[in-house]
Amino acid sequence: MLRSLLVALALFSLACTGASASATVSARATARAEIGTRAAPLRFADATLAEGAAPLEVACDANATELCNALDDDCDGRLDEDASCPYAPGEVHVVVAWNSDADLDLYLTEPSGTTASFQSPSAASGLEVQHAGRGACVEDGGPGARTESARIARDAPRGTYALTLHYLMECDSHGGPTTALVTVSIGGTIAGTWTYTLTPNERVDLLRFDLD
Repeated sequence: MLRSLLVALALFSLACTGASASATVSARATARAEIGTRAAPLRFADATLAEGAAPLEVACDANATELCNALDDDCDGRLDEDASCPYAPGEVHVVVAWNSDADLDLYLTEPSGTTASFQSPSAASGLEVQHAGRGACVEDGGPGARTESARIARDAPRGTYALTLHYLMECDSHGGPTTALVTVSIGGTIAGTWTYTLTPNERVDLLRFDLD
């Protein structure tokens, strides 16, 4: 497990700009407020992975600094809620991070069949792509340059969700095969983390899952 953690951190930890302790605490409090409460919480079930995708066991540390890296560094069930990250957690929250200068795109489809992406970032259900990183396709993408985030802040519908990744372009440098790490958080609990290596222009239906 330790080796898996070291590999994950080496590939996917992105340098976040420093934030004050008070700003970080405030961001985490806001993130918690974003996640609605239910009498019957959502339950993650029946996940189907694309061939070649692999689950990743990742350890965490309650005292760790939360980074913009699609990992739950501080064990609170939420992803990348540090004030420096250009997105915030939600009741359903999906974050992808990748390990090259390429531009990857995240598509998330909710049970009604509506898809959110960088091209169409919001839907009536509350589904939204909050942040679309561009890799090296922009000069300074900030701490979220190699991440994308999609969420439903609260009152997420039950049913089947589908997650797709697309290797849009290699940008200024030769991106080559690029490994993506995807984590799903449901109701403030990590449902799973998976890795998949994409080649340029590849589009993969990476994950389907049901929320009961």
